[in-house]
Amino acid sequence: MNAGSIKNRPEIDGLRGIAVMLVVLYHTELGFSGGYIGVDVFFIISGYLITSIILNDIYNEKFRILNFWERRVRRILPGLVAVVSTCLVTGWFMFFPADYMSLGRSVLCQSLLISNLFFWKTTGYFSTTSTQPLLHTWSLALEEQFYILFPFLLLALAKFANRKFIGALIGFTLISFVVGVCATYCRPTAGFYLLPARAWELSLGASLAALPNPSQTTKWIDESLSWAGLFGILFAALIYDKNTPFPGFAALVPCIGAALIIWTNSSSITFVGRMLSLRPLVWIGLISYSLYLWHWPVLIFTNYWDQGQPSFTRGLGVVFLSLALAIVTWKIIETPFRKRLVFPGRASVFTFAGVALATLFVAGHWIYSAYGF
Repeated sequence: MNAGSIKNRPEIDGLRGIAVMLVVLYHTELGFSGGYIGVDVFFIISGYLITSIILNDIYNEKFRILNFWERRVRRILPGLVAVVSTCLVTGWFMFFPADYMSLGRSVLCQSLLISNLFFWKTTGYFSTTSTQPLLHTWSLALEEQFYILFPFLLLALAKFANRKFIGALIGFTLISFVVGVCATYCRPTAGFYLLPARAWELSLGASLAALPNPSQTTKWIDESLSWAGLFGILFAALIYDKNTPFPGFAALVPCIGAALIIWTNSSSITFVGRMLSLRPLVWIGLISYSLYLWHWPVLIFTNYWDQGQPSFTRGLGVVFLSLALAIVTWKIIETPFRKRLVFPGRASVFTFAGVALATLFVAGHWIYSAYGF
């Protein structure tokens, strides 16, 4: 990667839009038996984009860890606090005490960025009887665990290894992948939820960012690889199901697919890149974080209220309500925080983060200690 500005990549926003819709449609049982692989596509995108920003700052000698963490707080925390708070209020009126107690414990763990550890011990991701509105936050906790440590690795490589990022990142990716494969078959729940088995997906995206900018290649090669990437993602989403050993070897298909799409569109746009750059997909990509946050709690509370069999109408209702909530959250919470219209200073945003997380911790602990009232 060359030093310089990070260019806008609308096709990546479109890819993010595809990923979130796969997850939402899978959870609402509206199609895509393997739609959960959308989370893995998110990991590749996240690893690529965030590492691109970090390396750009390192090359230009302006990387500051506090600046990085400030960006993460602005990106992740405001929407998450809004959704978690809404779950606590809704759960107070709707849940039985045992379920509310469990929700309190999950909130407590999420405030400490360890909800993936909680769900590893308590809830299978593919359980059909889950009453955990925050089950999907396992991926957020795992990402933040990765990004607490990862910048220090890059800084160490910059200082002591003469900026030889790519070799170290590929080695790290391979080691984590082996751990993930072994865990998938020996300890499948741990392999699904825990960072050592999942870090390779984020570091695979990071490796893309560390590679030199691709030289001009034959157009048909870029087109072919880009189509292969899209086919890999859709193949996994359509063919995989809850019985597929995952992540393991199976995760290679969507992850390499996402990596191919990102890589082949780095220098010039392919036909697949142009499709992903269509405004509806880009728009869904822009609200994808809020949509991901809302869709699972909406689904859980809907199912909790109506104990009947899932239906097309119910699933469609969940999708549209989640979209509406996502649009509002993106407009009035996400965007103002990211554009520094709210808490413009670093000290103020860190104060917000500390107060918000401490409040969620206390609330979660109180609910858990009171056995759900």
